[in-house]
Amino acid sequence: FLLQVSGRLFEGNALALEQLRVEPGSFWATITLPLSSGQLYSLDGIPNTAAAEMATAVANAVRRVRIAALIQNFGHSIRPVVQWAQKARDACKTQLASKGWLTQEFKNAFNNFKPQGLAELLVEPEVARHLETQPQEFKDAVSFWKRSFSEVSDSINERHLTKELQDSRAFFDKVEKSPLTDEQARAIICFDNRVLLVASAGSGKTSTMVAKAGYALSKGYVAPGRMLLLAFNNDAAAELRERIKARL
Repeated sequence: FLLQVSGRLFEGNALALEQLRVEPGSFWATITLPLSSGQLYSLDGIPNTAAAEMATAVANAVRRVRIAALIQNFGHSIRPVVQWAQKARDACKTQLASKGWLTQEFKNAFNNFKPQGLAELLVEPEVARHLETQPQEFKDAVSFWKRSFSEVSDSINERHLTKELQDSRAFFDKVEKSPLTDEQARAIICFDNRVLLVASAGSGKTSTMVAKAGYALSKGYVAPGRMLLLAFNNDAAAELRERIKARL
């Protein structure tokens, strides 16, 4: 911006005019504004009404300048979101294929790397309207970014579980002498890093352990030498060992 006072010309950054201050007096107001030199310049002797009108006009002009700058730099601002969304989608596919589950640690990691700052841009109606004119890739990335990644992961896990219940039904029916129940099958498919399964006596815990080991082997999630199955007494351990040998 340029400011001319009694033949002297001053200049400053238009966006810095957000710091413009008006101090009304009994009749006259004092306006203080920043210059490019870093100094504050004061103008006085301006009628209160005119000073208020000036402050409003300047604020509206500054907003237009700021919005124009946001739109001009929108491509740069949205690039981290597009990159994050693509990496997150690819990582979800890889994680499911190699580990069989989007674990809590996986969700936390991508939540921590989620870009920040875009929300402040999108609250501006002009920026939101500008987004609607962008390529579909950008709009899809923003839509993905807006959602809670934990909720997205939970939804993916649930779809994966539903699909595996159907696709692996033959395995669940034959891995033990009796077909496994849906509750047992769900416990087997879930491969978060820590899972607590509460089950009563005689409800098929041993069958579930045997089947989970077999499922992990068949899917390639865990190498045989990386698996440890524990039981709380010798008889239970012996039964588990025999069932593993017989069924797998």
